[in-house]
Amino acid sequence: MTIKLCVLFKYITRWLLGPCFSKLPKQPRAKSVSVYYIVTRNCSVNTVRLYITLLLISILLSVQHTQINLLIMAICSVGPYGHPSGKIGNVVFYMLNGQPVCRMKGKPGKPSIKQLGNRQAMAVTMDLVAPMADFINISFKQEAEGTVKNPHNLAVSYNKKGALTGEYPNIKVDYSKVILSRGELEMVSDLKISKGEDGINLSWNTDISENGSYDDLLMVLVNHPTKKRASSYLNAAKRADGSCFIPVSQEWMMREQMEIYVCLRSSNEKSITDSVYAGNLNGEPDSPMEKAAKIHYNATKARFDRVAADYHKQRMDDWEGALERKAFRHLEKEYHVLRDKLLHLPGKPS
Repeated sequence: MTIKLCVLFKYITRWLLGPCFSKLPKQPRAKSVSVYYIVTRNCSVNTVRLYITLLLISILLSVQHTQINLLIMAICSVGPYGHPSGKIGNVVFYMLNGQPVCRMKGKPGKPSIKQLGNRQAMAVTMDLVAPMADFINISFKQEAEGTVKNPHNLAVSYNKKGALTGEYPNIKVDYSKVILSRGELEMVSDLKISKGEDGINLSWNTDISENGSYDDLLMVLVNHPTKKRASSYLNAAKRADGSCFIPVSQEWMMREQMEIYVCLRSSNEKSITDSVYAGNLNGEPDSPMEKAAKIHYNATKARFDRVAADYHKQRMDDWEGALERKAFRHLEKEYHVLRDKLLHLPGKPS
């Protein structure tokens, strides 16, 4: 079945590509795998034939019970609708040294450390901004207008570049550097937050020096990273109010980590301030590495306590020359090693 399909494919491509088709190498002797190289040049008048051939190739590759490996490289100088860019099915179109080129999609190899780091950075950024969609759609709306980017694109770009810390595989968010809006409107000063009984209290200085208005609207975002949830308050108060109360609807929110961000936008929605990190409430939970370090420290400390008790007891007793025995020398060595180790071991309680 495979050989018949390959022979049929060979004659179809010869007919379609005509003078642009170069000679095919001899078919390998393997019964289940056939490899062909196709190189086309000066295909401006045969673009339609080339596209039909690529379509047939994609259909042929989609037949699961035939095993065909096609290594294809084509140069398409002109097309009826210009040169495509990107991936269409199993065919990739791109520019190579200023020349439009198309090829079959290759198999991905083993990712490098930088590739893995980039993937983790993108995953961490997406986890950060995904729950903030309602806030971001307003805060980045003005900046996105007139560009090919949308508010989500801007939020991902800013925070992937500036709000991450650490190296792969320990990349995480630095919440104090998260950016949720960019603008030229004047931000309030002396911003303070505190946790109330059923919500969050905010206060600020209402003074305006240059670019601002007393009817500017305060936008507040309360992020709960441990739950991958966020609450947006798009009209929390006016600049002139000087303070506001953010009610927290669910009891678990008052216990979990809260990262709070604030910005102001003008009443006509034509301008906005840079976002400001107001602070953290309830603290930040330990990362997996920090948890592992604490577990390791506690286990080492427990072992040291047992060894230290035995060591000091034997030194105090000194029965029948016990201090000269080999067992005591090993105990003494372990005591000193564990003691020195605990001095520099991470995970020590503050």
